[in-house]
Amino acid sequence: MPALRRYVWVLVLTGIFAISSNAFAASGKTVRIGYLEHPGSGLLLLASVDRLFEDQGVRAILVKYRDSGKGLTDLVGGKIDAGVFAIDATLKRIAAGTHIRIFGGGGTVQTADLIADLDEIAAKEQTGKGVVLVVADHSGILGKDLQVRLVTALIEAYRKLQNDPVSAWGKVEKKFSLSAGEATIHFDPNPDYWRLEQLWRFLGLQREGMRRDFLAGQVNEEIYCDALDELLDKDGRKDPLLLRLSSRAVCVPDCCPTKSKNKTATKEGLL
Repeated sequence: MPALRRYVWVLVLTGIFAISSNAFAASGKTVRIGYLEHPGSGLLLLASVDRLFEDQGVRAILVKYRDSGKGLTDLVGGKIDAGVFAIDATLKRIAAGTHIRIFGGGGTVQTADLIADLDEIAAKEQTGKGVVLVVADHSGILGKDLQVRLVTALIEAYRKLQNDPVSAWGKVEKKFSLSAGEATIHFDPNPDYWRLEQLWRFLGLQREGMRRDFLAGQVNEEIYCDALDELLDKDGRKDPLLLRLSSRAVCVPDCCPTKSKNKTATKEGLL
């Protein structure tokens, strides 16, 4: 009888676990995310390969685009819910009045050419070809909590790329047939407003009559700060990588964080 009772309990617990798992899967939010077949999309692609979105209770359906123009048009049209697209194309759409908000970072391909590195024009053009995570302002599906979950997955992908780049990038290459070649890619999950603002002015997008803080209203670093804080609150207080990100983030107190927390401000930008 004791053995039979144990067997019955195993069946019951297995059933409960299966029901709970199915319920969790059913409650997971489905988000359609556009991306470019570009090395800078690596954080998004790794988060998909390693099921980091699922860890956040999100079903991410990736939609590949050949160019940012089509992707941004579909984003505004509601065909996708978020996207990882080129910085310069995104900023130009924002300047033209398209309601797009940047809430996460991505990757930028960096040249090893020292002469080009000293050329401001070449450096800015290189930055503009990097990618950022964006959402349409009118999107009803991506509330603040869901945006924080997406960025949390990107930060976790960043940790994996930093801690074991060969293994992590190998997964991306195998799954998406994407190669970085000899290029060096600088990944950063932070949207980094100051870098965007410098490129904004370099491209001459701050037109006469625009509010001085026009671009600031389209870059939501608060999402990144909340995602980073939640990871630090969980287990990251001893993680030097997360602490480094935190020390270089520009996080100001907000009225409605996803969890009650104190935020500190720093003038440093994430390099």
